[in-house]
Amino acid sequence: MDKKTRQWNMKYKLLKKYIEQHKKLPVCSTNYKDINIGRWISLQITNYNKNKLSSEKIDKLNDIDIWKWNRTISGQESFEKSKKEIIKLYNENGICALSCKWLYDNGYKKLYHRVVANKKKKITLEDLSKELGVHTEWTKQRHLTITKSRGVEHWTHKFFYEKCEELIEKYDTIPSCQFLRKNNLGTFTTYMYSNNIKMEDLYKKYNLKPVTRYISKNDLYWLSMAECCLANFLYSRGITIKNGERYPDSYSKITGRQYGIYDLHFIATIGEFKDIWINVEVWGENPKGHNKKKYAEKRKQKEEFHKDSNNFLGISFRDCYSEKSLTSILSKYIGKIEPFIFKDQRDKLFKSTQWCTLDIVIKACKYIIEHNNNVLPPEGWFRKRKGGKYENRTVNDWEKGIKINLNSLSVYIKQCGGIRNIRKALGIEDGSTEVWDKEKIIKEMKIIYNERGKSISALRAKIKRKKDASEQEKILAKRCGVIRTSCERHFEGGYKEASEIAGTPYICRKRKKNC
Repeated sequence: MDKKTRQWNMKYKLLKKYIEQHKKLPVCSTNYKDINIGRWISLQITNYNKNKLSSEKIDKLNDIDIWKWNRTISGQESFEKSKKEIIKLYNENGICALSCKWLYDNGYKKLYHRVVANKKKKITLEDLSKELGVHTEWTKQRHLTITKSRGVEHWTHKFFYEKCEELIEKYDTIPSCQFLRKNNLGTFTTYMYSNNIKMEDLYKKYNLKPVTRYISKNDLYWLSMAECCLANFLYSRGITIKNGERYPDSYSKITGRQYGIYDLHFIATIGEFKDIWINVEVWGENPKGHNKKKYAEKRKQKEEFHKDSNNFLGISFRDCYSEKSLTSILSKYIGKIEPFIFKDQRDKLFKSTQWCTLDIVIKACKYIIEHNNNVLPPEGWFRKRKGGKYENRTVNDWEKGIKINLNSLSVYIKQCGGIRNIRKALGIEDGSTEVWDKEKIIKEMKIIYNERGKSISALRAKIKRKKDASEQEKILAKRCGVIRTSCERHFEGGYKEASEIAGTPYICRKRKKNC
């Protein structure tokens, strides 16, 4: 008896033991005594259908009382069967059956996941409505109604504003669109966008404090930091801007989408575009709340819609963070203008694309100073990454009140030009780090060489090697490291050039000898 036959007989005996114990055939995913016996059964049925199973094995399997050669159906057959069940529910209950909420509420959750949420053979409820020829009716009930226990109520302006008041009473504000979608209030945001109602309009109407933290210097609200950076860039140069409005109706007819909304509009000031509103889309990569594949499809549709439009501009969100990139992209619309409008005097210290980040940083740093004995720590303190200098330090209770991740805050500080710039903006320059220039670097290198008889690099290496180095020596080694780093920043030839000017020996790190 060969090895394959022995293995087959072993699994056959295991199957009989399983049936004896459980009184049923195992399903495809069943593991029994560390053997996937369910998968083995599926293999036997497949071989049987392909005439690859010997008559001896067929007879043995037929000897099992509850054995079935057709016990499973293919995934496609299962999918089609489930799809027919949803269509049957539609025929019995009407358009409401083509609703995720209705399927869930009426005990058809598994049916929904087998058809609509099936990763391999996914079909949306909208696709089913088109297939059944009731897409218009489906769209109406999907976007203009909500289901309540007493029946169906249509979204009207009156009902919408009643809902606004309910939200304000419950949350003391109107929450963000993302929050509303996650809490089964997606129809609220859909009606709002469909009727070109902006969140800032609602904030003004009800005198509410905006939920978003992205507010440009001209007091407009934005959905992302990239949009806010772009808005600040234009505002600081005296360009008229406004929040994005709805796409024209032709967009819906061409793409089949319910609506589209631009991110921003500004008035061009030069050339052929002078006094014309430019419609702007800030392209993302995988924005929150969007499927990456669907977002790419939507972007392609928008670009196709605007292919013959002269007043449309698409900008990558990464370019919105760069003053240099925006200057280049927008030059044909507004020319090259230096910022001249400053709402806050400290804004002059920073680039206009940094203002949105700066507001977040300033707020967090003020909190830290207030609770940390009026001291703003160095940049390294903000980076609590694994293996970092502050990894094992004791975390103070007040740090839990910082409303932004410290790693993110360190990145924002870097974007704003470093901790020294933030200290200047906060008016605490006395607590700032030491300022280095070429003259001071050369002077310090000469002093250390004359006092110690070694270059800063050699002295630092010697102290680092000492196991019993004093605290004073450690401070000196750290200062030598700072001077060397400053050399690379201020001299084109780096440390080598600085050593030649100072007249101190230069040792190549790679060769470990004088160069």
